[in-house]
Amino acid sequence: MSQDEPSQRIVTIRPRAVADIERHAEYLEENASPEVAWRFRSAVMEAVEQIGFMPGAGAPREVRNPALSGLRMWIIPGFRNHLIFYLTPEGRAEIIRVFHAAQDIKTLLEEEPGEQNGDV
Repeated sequence: MSQDEPSQRIVTIRPRAVADIERHAEYLEENASPEVAWRFRSAVMEAVEQIGFMPGAGAPREVRNPALSGLRMWIIPGFRNHLIFYLTPEGRAEIIRVFHAAQDIKTLLEEEPGEQNGDV
Protein backbone atom coordinates (compact mmCIF):
# COMPACT_ATOMS: atom_id res chain seq x y z
CA MET A 1 0.00 0.00 0.00
CA SER A 2 1.43 3.39 -0.91
CA GLN A 3 1.35 6.45 1.33
CA ASP A 4 -1.28 8.00 -0.98
CA GLU A 5 -3.81 5.22 -0.35
CA PRO A 6 -6.06 5.58 2.69
CA SER A 7 -5.69 2.83 5.25
CA GLN A 8 -8.73 0.82 6.19
CA ARG A 9 -9.73 0.47 9.81
CA ILE A 10 -10.82 -2.80 11.28
CA VAL A 11 -14.62 -2.85 11.32
CA THR A 12 -16.56 -4.98 13.79
CA ILE A 13 -20.29 -5.54 13.67
CA ARG A 14 -22.11 -6.06 16.95
CA PRO A 15 -24.45 -9.05 17.14
CA ARG A 16 -27.47 -6.76 17.44
CA ALA A 17 -26.48 -5.03 14.20
CA VAL A 18 -26.09 -8.41 12.47
CA ALA A 19 -29.61 -9.29 13.66
CA ASP A 20 -30.88 -5.93 12.38
CA ILE A 21 -29.37 -6.56 8.93
CA GLU A 22 -30.91 -10.02 8.72
CA ARG A 23 -34.30 -8.77 9.89
CA HIS A 24 -34.34 -6.03 7.24
CA ALA A 25 -33.16 -8.45 4.53
CA GLU A 26 -35.85 -10.98 5.47
CA TYR A 27 -38.49 -8.27 5.34
CA LEU A 28 -37.29 -7.18 1.89
CA GLU A 29 -37.22 -10.79 0.68
CA GLU A 30 -40.82 -11.36 1.80
CA ASN A 31 -42.22 -7.97 0.74
CA ALA A 32 -40.13 -7.12 -2.31
CA SER A 33 -38.05 -9.99 -3.74
CA PRO A 34 -35.04 -12.19 -3.00
CA GLU A 35 -33.07 -10.03 -5.45
CA VAL A 36 -33.83 -6.86 -3.47
CA ALA A 37 -32.80 -8.61 -0.24
CA TRP A 38 -29.53 -9.68 -1.89
CA ARG A 39 -28.91 -6.10 -3.10
CA PHE A 40 -29.58 -4.86 0.44
CA ARG A 41 -27.03 -7.22 1.98
CA SER A 42 -24.48 -6.24 -0.69
CA ALA A 43 -25.15 -2.53 -0.08
CA VAL A 44 -24.63 -3.03 3.66
CA MET A 45 -21.26 -4.68 3.05
CA GLU A 46 -20.30 -1.86 0.67
CA ALA A 47 -21.27 0.70 3.32
CA VAL A 48 -19.27 -1.13 6.00
CA GLU A 49 -16.24 -1.11 3.71
CA GLN A 50 -16.69 2.62 3.06
CA ILE A 51 -16.92 3.26 6.81
CA GLY A 52 -13.65 1.36 7.24
CA PHE A 53 -11.90 3.69 4.80
CA MET A 54 -13.65 6.95 5.80
CA PRO A 55 -15.00 6.60 9.35
CA GLY A 56 -15.23 10.34 9.86
CA ALA A 57 -17.47 10.83 6.84
CA GLY A 58 -20.65 9.66 8.57
CA ALA A 59 -22.97 12.29 10.01
CA PRO A 60 -22.42 12.85 13.75
CA ARG A 61 -25.46 12.00 15.89
CA GLU A 62 -25.98 13.37 19.35
CA VAL A 63 -27.56 11.02 21.85
CA ARG A 64 -27.89 11.21 25.61
CA ASN A 65 -26.65 7.64 26.01
CA PRO A 66 -23.04 8.02 27.25
CA ALA A 67 -22.15 4.57 25.86
CA LEU A 68 -22.68 6.02 22.36
CA SER A 69 -20.56 9.15 22.67
CA GLY A 70 -19.15 9.97 19.23
CA LEU A 71 -21.92 8.11 17.37
CA ARG A 72 -22.09 8.53 13.60
CA MET A 73 -24.68 7.61 10.97
CA TRP A 74 -24.21 6.35 7.41
CA ILE A 75 -26.95 5.95 4.80
CA ILE A 76 -26.87 2.58 3.05
CA PRO A 77 -26.31 3.22 -0.68
CA GLY A 78 -29.42 2.45 -2.72
CA PHE A 79 -31.50 2.09 0.46
CA ARG A 80 -31.72 5.67 1.69
CA ASN A 81 -34.19 4.81 4.46
CA HIS A 82 -31.80 2.27 6.01
CA LEU A 83 -29.18 3.72 8.31
CA ILE A 84 -26.02 2.35 9.88
CA PHE A 85 -25.02 3.70 13.30
CA TYR A 86 -21.41 3.28 14.35
CA LEU A 87 -18.62 4.38 16.66
CA THR A 88 -14.92 4.83 15.93
CA PRO A 89 -13.06 3.79 19.09
CA GLU A 90 -9.29 3.27 19.23
CA GLY A 91 -8.50 3.32 15.52
CA ARG A 92 -11.31 0.98 14.46
CA ALA A 93 -14.98 1.25 13.52
CA GLU A 94 -17.77 -0.55 15.34
CA ILE A 95 -21.20 -0.99 13.77
CA ILE A 96 -23.73 -0.60 16.59
CA ARG A 97 -27.13 -0.94 14.89
CA VAL A 98 -28.85 -0.82 11.49
CA PHE A 99 -32.28 0.82 11.48
CA HIS A 100 -35.01 1.79 9.05
CA ALA A 101 -35.72 5.53 9.23
CA ALA A 102 -39.35 4.81 10.23
CA GLN A 103 -38.23 3.17 13.48
CA ASP A 104 -38.09 5.13 16.75
CA ILE A 105 -34.34 5.52 16.42
CA LYS A 106 -33.90 8.03 19.23
CA THR A 107 -35.52 5.73 21.80
CA LEU A 108 -33.72 2.63 20.51
CA LEU A 109 -30.34 4.34 20.73
CA GLU A 110 -31.02 5.69 24.22
CA GLU A 111 -31.65 2.09 25.34
CA GLU A 112 -28.58 0.65 23.57
CA PRO A 113 -26.12 -1.00 25.97
CA GLY A 114 -22.41 -0.21 26.01
CA GLU A 115 -19.60 -2.12 24.31
CA GLN A 116 -20.27 -5.79 23.68
CA ASN A 117 -18.01 -8.79 23.21
CA GLY A 118 -18.42 -11.37 20.47
CA ASP A 119 -18.57 -9.00 17.54
CA VAL A 120 -18.50 -10.36 14.03
